[in-house]
Amino acid sequence: MLKKILDSIESYFVKIDDQIKEIKSYSFASKSYELLIRKIKKSIDKIYAHFTNSMSSIRENLKQNEIDDFKYNIDDYNRMAFYFKSFIIIDFIISLFKNFYSMNIHQGNFTLIEEISLNNDNLELTIFPYPHRIIKFNYGYKNISKILEFNNEKKENSKNKEFHSYFIPYFNQDDILMNCALGHEFGHFFEEKKEIAERIKKELIERKILVKEKIFDLLKKEKPHIIEEDWKQKIIYDKYMNPFFEKWREQCKNWLTELISDRIGLKVIGLPSFFSFIELLLLKNPYKYGSYDEYPPNWLRIKSMIGEIRTNIMDKINDLIIIDKKKKGNIEIGKFLNKRIDFIEEEFFKKNIPTLNQFENRTVTIINSDLVKSLIEEEVDKLINNGFIKDYLYSEQNLKDIVKLIELIDNYITPNEIINSKKKVSTPANLISIINAGWFYYLYLMKNHYELFVRDEEDYKRKAEVIQKLNNLILKAIELSRIHKYAQKILEN
Repeated sequence: MLKKILDSIESYFVKIDDQIKEIKSYSFASKSYELLIRKIKKSIDKIYAHFTNSMSSIRENLKQNEIDDFKYNIDDYNRMAFYFKSFIIIDFIISLFKNFYSMNIHQGNFTLIEEISLNNDNLELTIFPYPHRIIKFNYGYKNISKILEFNNEKKENSKNKEFHSYFIPYFNQDDILMNCALGHEFGHFFEEKKEIAERIKKELIERKILVKEKIFDLLKKEKPHIIEEDWKQKIIYDKYMNPFFEKWREQCKNWLTELISDRIGLKVIGLPSFFSFIELLLLKNPYKYGSYDEYPPNWLRIKSMIGEIRTNIMDKINDLIIIDKKKKGNIEIGKFLNKRIDFIEEEFFKKNIPTLNQFENRTVTIINSDLVKSLIEEEVDKLINNGFIKDYLYSEQNLKDIVKLIELIDNYITPNEIINSKKKVSTPANLISIINAGWFYYLYLMKNHYELFVRDEEDYKRKAEVIQKLNNLILKAIELSRIHKYAQKILEN
């Protein structure tokens, strides 16, 4: 039986090696994929060398025993578990490559994540379709480098490339408007790099907020039978208190991570990060998402984002007006946006707040406190001030540019540059301004494109094609703006 296990593991290594050879034959849009494949191959080779060395003594014993009665110890069992865990991880990553090869992710998506990541030379960024090919409108982020650090092995060289991957739904591969939901995933990347949630958690522990005394009363309310059955203090703490307490602390950290990522998404992309988040909620059950152990209630996330929008964005765009030339009138963006936000606020966290248990309510009280809000704001400001993220500002110039880009979109012209007709010069448009212009157009002027391309108002298939035309226009603009920017640098040098 033992020999069969070893033979099976050997065969798995062979099969994985064949899979790597197959995906090495694929052609990818970025060198990041080729580098990642090489890193995976290197990891597999290292694991296989570890396997052959550690199992050599077992194989020797098997040769000396005609009957397979050799028993290995607990360390051998742990090593076997390690190999199988490695196979699961490698298989997961290989499946991502195979899914990627079966879809066509537009280059504009790559350009966007490179821009937001500030072109850090030590990073390799990839995009994969979400692992589940079924209709699942989820976005995600994973640090592939961390996944590949098997057995917590230390990095051989601190200058090694880091591989960070973003996931988009299979059906959203060319939907740049919806892909603004990646703003939240960018937030996870930056939060992870600086361990912001962990630092805030430690701060709350030091301030005696995340301590056992705070949750003991909740435990008595939530599980009164526990107190009655085991009244001895030590039994309560060891058997019931500690597991609840650790779970509660972890819940607080998870909620902090999500809210921080939302805040960073708003900083780097602006309002499109919020618009796409709401759009995704409407595709699912907007009042509950997954487990509250991992995710905060959606109403709490929306409340946090609306607070940020009202504090740092609304006053800047209140006077933003775009001209609807076809209707010969003006659209007051600030006025319409305020109405939209009021509706969302009323719908999501005034009328439909779900019932939470005592522990979740306690977590809401802490996370929603002025102290935690200020700690999050302070940490995100540090990221901006230290140049770790670039804050997209709705400055007077950016707003003027957005209006000009919207005019180009309305005339079905690629919005990739800002043209100064007097000076007869053009400058590449800011990528985030392009995305903002695309979303504002979609929200407030899309009827003009429908009238341009659709004869029948009930032709929903044709309408979907028109929305895709807008997406294609924005994606092409992102590409052309980046090319224009590089061309300018070359000419300047």
